[in-house]
Amino acid sequence: MKVVHIAFECAPIYKTGGLGDVIGALPIYQKKLGLETYVLMPGYGFITQLPRLPKSSVPVIYAESPYFKEKNSKHDPKIAAPKYAHFALQALFELKKRNIVPDIIHCHDWHTGLIPFMLKNQPDSFFINTKVILSIHNIGYQGNFPLKFLDTPETAQILPLLNKNSKRINFLKQGIHNSDYILTVSPNHAREIRKRQVGFGLADVISKKRGRFKGILNGIDYDIWNPKTDKHLLQRYSRAHVENKKYKNKLTLQRQLQLEINKDIPLFGMVARLSKQKGTELLLPLLSQFPKRRVQLVILGTGDKHYEKLLKRYDKKRFGEWLSVNFRFDEELAHRIYAASDFFLIPSLYEPCGLTQIIAMAYGSLPVATRVGGLADTVIEGKTGFLFESFSSAALLQTIDRALNVWQNPDKYQLLQKKAMMGIFSWKKSARQYVKLYHKLLKSSK
Repeated sequence: MKVVHIAFECAPIYKTGGLGDVIGALPIYQKKLGLETYVLMPGYGFITQLPRLPKSSVPVIYAESPYFKEKNSKHDPKIAAPKYAHFALQALFELKKRNIVPDIIHCHDWHTGLIPFMLKNQPDSFFINTKVILSIHNIGYQGNFPLKFLDTPETAQILPLLNKNSKRINFLKQGIHNSDYILTVSPNHAREIRKRQVGFGLADVISKKRGRFKGILNGIDYDIWNPKTDKHLLQRYSRAHVENKKYKNKLTLQRQLQLEINKDIPLFGMVARLSKQKGTELLLPLLSQFPKRRVQLVILGTGDKHYEKLLKRYDKKRFGEWLSVNFRFDEELAHRIYAASDFFLIPSLYEPCGLTQIIAMAYGSLPVATRVGGLADTVIEGKTGFLFESFSSAALLQTIDRALNVWQNPDKYQLLQKKAMMGIFSWKKSARQYVKLYHKLLKSSK
């Protein structure tokens, strides 16, 4: 079976978030199960174009476009719309040019939404037996643009295929409507979308798929996220020796970030995009509580400039020993935060799957998280972490206090810590589920 994964990012070639990790790992594990897998992504002018995913034989194909030469750092929709519309056209062109006839084209998120649209509305005999799957990694981002933004030489051929009365185009909606099967990245999030708890206006479109929509939980690559082998850590450790070795990473990070150096101070980590979805607004009113409770917090991430500005107000004079905010993407520091932290904050408004809680547990850091999406699928309340229902600062603070009560009992804390590290959320299991679905989809079309 020949499967082509198409996405706008792929780690480690180009990564902006969790989707990059998925595309950098899932095709490799599917390859191990006997599939012929490919990755197809934009040929950005600012990346090193690796011919294969590292430590694998999975080829990476690059779709070229003048829109990919430079970063759209200001996220200008007038650039983003034709950029990813042209990506759809160029992706299909590259497959034809290389004579790669996929059994499955697996599209990821709104950036690829016009690929199933083009295949259904401008049929091509080259892809006549190809089935198209669309995975929704974040339904809150849909690629919703004025249709006039596609009136460019590179993308004008799309316009006649659309309703003449339309004034806007929603890339994700078109992808959902025209795909053969829709996926999201956790079973609980799939239920939330069906119940219209987290549909962002697309729940009705998804409900029309009539049994062709489900959630498959993401995994992590334990070759990368493993405290026993992690090259970024000063002190590596295993589950068997977590209580004797993990704290050395805390002391190192405290020293590096100029926090008070004390292994007995509970350290909370947070690696996230600074946005409403990730619960930044819940955290802001609580920052003054951390010094009062003698608790440290390390934040790593960028995002909404409004949140960055508010976080900067907590000056070093008052909070220097208790708070460290790092406005950047730093892979090495992320690894060190996971290894150093005792608890991990994930107060998300919604979370399709989430990888941070899975990584945190692998490193013996107990998640403090909202009971939503994949967080509810992976964190067991009171056994591998702490969950709260209400999306509010008060609920988050109460849950932090519950976690701190456990911290006061070292035996109980270490029991939970070791249980968390026992959880295996490998891509092996997820890859098998995807392969099973591929076979079912191809079989149903015969």
